[in-house]
Amino acid sequence: MKKFLRILGILTALTVLVGYFAFSTYFFSPFEGSLGVDVAGLVPRRVQFFAAKARLDTVFDPFPQIAAAEDFAADETWSSILASPEYSDLIGSLGINDALTQIDEITAQLPLGLSVQ
Repeated sequence: MKKFLRILGILTALTVLVGYFAFSTYFFSPFEGSLGVDVAGLVPRRVQFFAAKARLDTVFDPFPQIAAAEDFAADETWSSILASPEYSDLIGSLGINDALTQIDEITAQLPLGLSVQ
């Protein structure tokens, strides 16, 4: 019985070890922290265009709405753009309202209070 438990323990330890390395290799490392440097340093020099935004979660409040939307709406020029028929036609032709409705439907279907943010 003692020999059987020792073999079972070794096999369990090997399974956990191999499972951890397989998971961290193919998916992500569960013990890895956030990247302490700017991701632009990881982009190869031959890349001709690269765009990044740090702390993107601060731009949206809640997700599809821009956090600075109230500031834009207070601006006279921006409010005239929002009220223009061209803007309404553009929003309709791009299907923005349909996309926002789909995002709301998907968010409602997510389990355990998850969100698309």
